[in-house]
Parts: sequence; structure tokens; C-alpha cells
Amino acid sequence: MEQNTSKGTFTVTPSMIETCKTQGVSIIKRLGQGSYGAVFVCKRNHYKGKHMRLALKVTDTKTADPHFVDKFLQREIDILLRIRHPFIIYVYSIAQRRRKYYIYMRYAEQGDLLDFLTKAGRVQESRARIWCTQMACAIEYLHLQHIAHRDIKCENILITAHHNTKLSDFGFATNYTTKNGQPVPLTTYCGTRQYACTEILSSIPYDPEKADMWALGVVLYILVNGHTPFKGNTPKKVIENHKKPLEYRKGAVFTEQFTSLLPKIFNSIEKNRISVREFLSSDWVKLESRFKKDAMNVERPQGYSIMDLDETERRQFLVTADRNNLLGGEREIAYKPPVFHSYISTGIQVPSISSNFILEDSSKTRNISTR
Repeated sequence: MEQNTSKGTFTVTPSMIETCKTQGVSIIKRLGQGSYGAVFVCKRNHYKGKHMRLALKVTDTKTADPHFVDKFLQREIDILLRIRHPFIIYVYSIAQRRRKYYIYMRYAEQGDLLDFLTKAGRVQESRARIWCTQMACAIEYLHLQHIAHRDIKCENILITAHHNTKLSDFGFATNYTTKNGQPVPLTTYCGTRQYACTEILSSIPYDPEKADMWALGVVLYILVNGHTPFKGNTPKKVIENHKKPLEYRKGAVFTEQFTSLLPKIFNSIEKNRISVREFLSSDWVKLESRFKKDAMNVERPQGYSIMDLDETERRQFLVTADRNNLLGGEREIAYKPPVFHSYISTGIQVPSISSNFILEDSSKTRNISTR
């Protein structure tokens, strides 16, 4: 089973600094480090007269495993070029200079979900409902395009200043095909052990949509309990824990809809596990008070679910976790983000997103995408 592991310390080189500087971007500090690169918080200078913070993910293919570069990195870039959703981290531009790839993204002010839980502790069931519904909408969006994330976990869910979630890190994401309306099983076993479903840990072909749903269930459990549901140092031990009844934190009181939902997510029989769409239609999601009435304050009919809403209504319902700040200033970030050039040495007009892999004559920089 392939997992992310850190290798050494990623060094900020003069070339990196110069590459960012020519785009009006300066690196402030390192946010984290992965297997073959690092993520930094940066400052974009003179954007509409003020500074703009963004995140920069730099991947060094010189030190990376050729298998990773050929299979995972190129696929990640291809997928990032094709997706845009309010609950998926927004990518402003992607560029390549020599052997490094630069991915400029929206900066999530509150960090990732794991950091948030470490500092603030577990959250109430109502907050978990909003966040997991946001994530389920993002996952459903991906599945409609036949894209599986395959590494959904707290570390890959980012929190904005107004406490909305953004799914990130598509390093293990992949495209899949369908047959007779069902996903064709995959055989690449990747992700994180504590979030992996029984099929992946057993190294048998798995439904990528059901695997993503299982991982989201683990996130939901962690949000309200403060610890993982399935512990174990080996895949075999984790599988054994899959078969045991769920244990909740001592003294916890949850709704009946919540305790009846989790066993449907953590069903080791794949075909009996609920889908993301079924999760969104569940009685637990319907408990959200804001969902009970429409924008005109009219009571919704009984049995109505978020699946009956159009995309605009979904955004109005979900894009906030702060009841006192509806939409929380997030709308323009999610749907009308600022755009800046990722070209380094030319001043040519920025192409549309469909114009990929444009090689510049005057430098070893390749513009992959500008949004």
C-alpha cells in the first residue's frame, strides 16, 4: 500500500526565490513537507493595492521517484486543471521551471483539519455535519467526473478563515472508468492506513467511490470523537478492528441519526456500503436547521434532501459554518478568484485554462495553467 513519507529536508534555493520574485511572489515560511517537496505560505505583492496571501506547493522531480513523477504527479496536474468547486482548494496557476513544479493555491487561514482539532479539540455534531456535508459535495462532484481522491483524511482537508472546508492534495487522485453505470474496480492500493477501507487493506480490487466514502466516514468519526475509529500498526490489525462494534468517546451523546449512519458507512461488505449521494440524502444531513427552510423562509416539504437542491441553493446552504456571517466572504474566493500570471519571463497575454503546456522560448519555464 503506497503512502506518503517524508525524505529529508526540502531546501529553498536561490532559483526558487527568483522564480517567485519575478511573479511578484515572496515566500514567507514553510507550512509543511511531503515526500518530494514542500508547501509554503507566500505573499503576492501589489494585488489591487494590497498584499494577498497564497499557498505554494513545490515539487522537485530531481529527487522524486520516477514512478511518482510519471504516474502520480502528471495525473495530479491533469486533474487539478479540470476541477473547480467551492469545497476544493482553488488552484490559481501551475508552472514548471527546470525540474520543479510550482502550484499556487488559495491559502487556508486556519490550516488543516488535523491542526485545527489538535488546537481546538473535537467539534460538536452540528459543526461536523456542515463540514462533512461540504466534503461530501466536493467528493460527489469528483465522482461525477469519474475522479477518485483516494487520500481523504484530516490532513488533506483545509479550513478557511470563515470555517469552511476545502479538499486538497490530489497526489493519489486518479481517473476511473465505469461499466454498466458502476465504477470499474481499481487495484492500486494507496492512501493512509487508518482511513483505508477493508478492500484496500486486503489488497483486493475496490470500488473507488465506496473507498472515498469510507475515508470520509473516518473523518466524521474523528471530528466528534477526537480519535480514529480503527487503530492498528498493521493492515491485518486494522481489518480486525473493522469487524468490531464502533466505540464512541465516554460520556458522548449523539443523535440517533448519527449512530445509525456510521455503521452504513463502515460496512465491510462493499456493495452494502452507502454511497456519497446516499450520505447526502441521509436523515442525519437533514437535521441541519438551516436546511429546513428555503431562502424565502418557507418550510421545505417532508423528505426533502440536499440532493433536491440546485448548485446555487447548495452553496447558499453550505458555504458557511458561522451562522452570524452567512457566506463569510467566501463567495468571491470560491467562484470569482483573482487571477495572476504564472509566466516568468514574458508579458504575453494569459491563455485560457484549456491552453496547457506552453513552452516559453526565453526560459526553461513551462506554463501549465493560469486561471
